[in-house]
Amino acid sequence: MFLAFDSNGQVLACNPANQKALRFPVNKAGLLPDAGSSGGVTFGPGDEVLARSLGSLTGYPNIAETLRIRTEHRSKWLVCQILDKCRRRTTSDNLRQADIITIRYRERAVVPKYLAGRTVQIGSSNYVSFPYSRTIRTVKNPAHAVDFNRHGAATAVLPDHFYSGGWTYLQDRFPLDAEFILCSDGFYCCFKDPSELWSWLKEHQEDIHTPSKRGGLIDGLHHRLRQQSSDDDISFVWVYPR
Repeated sequence: MFLAFDSNGQVLACNPANQKALRFPVNKAGLLPDAGSSGGVTFGPGDEVLARSLGSLTGYPNIAETLRIRTEHRSKWLVCQILDKCRRRTTSDNLRQADIITIRYRERAVVPKYLAGRTVQIGSSNYVSFPYSRTIRTVKNPAHAVDFNRHGAATAVLPDHFYSGGWTYLQDRFPLDAEFILCSDGFYCCFKDPSELWSWLKEHQEDIHTPSKRGGLIDGLHHRLRQQSSDDDISFVWVYPR
C-alpha cells in the first residue's frame, strides 16, 4: 500500500494493495474519448483546468462532511467551479491506467490549496488553474475510505515485481512537507486506519532510528498481528522531510 499524508496527518492519497489499474475505452486513434459531448471534460495526468474559486472549504460544511474532510483540515482546501480544460496531457499513453475522471462544466470540485496557482481576480470573481491530481475530489467522486482489512497472500517486493510487470506507475503532486509510506500488509494490518498508523509512526519516530530499540518495536507489531489474525512479514518505507 502507498499512503501520502500532509504534515498534520491528513491522508492525501492512497493506493491500496492489489488494486487493479483502471482502464478506459479508447477510440480508433488510440486516444481517450473527450467528454465535451456530455457537457464536461476528461481530467487525467498531464491535464490542467481553469476554475472559478468559490472560497475556502470552511464555508461549505455540507460538502466537507460528504467528502469526509475533518474540520481541522478544511482551511487547506478550496471549493472551485470547473470552467474548462486549459492544457491537455503531454504525458505518456502508459498513464491512461491512472485515475481519469470526468468533470462536468460548472461542477464543484474540492482542491488542495497547494495545487492551485496564483489567484487572478476579474471583476468580483477569482479564478485559478490547477493540474490533475488524485487528491482532487468532487461530490460525485469522493475519496473512498481506506480499507486496512484487505490483504493478499503474497508480498510484492522491488525489484522482483518490477521485472515481472507487477507494478503501477503514478504521477502526482504533493505539498513540500508531505510524508509517504510504502508498506506491506503485514505493517498496515497492525492498525485499524491511517490515523492510527500515522500516530504510531510519530510516537516512535526516534526509536525507529535507534537500532537498539527498533527490534522491540517490530516485536510489538508482530504481537499485534498474532492477536488480531495471524503473523506476517512486516516491512515499510517512510519518506519525510528532514
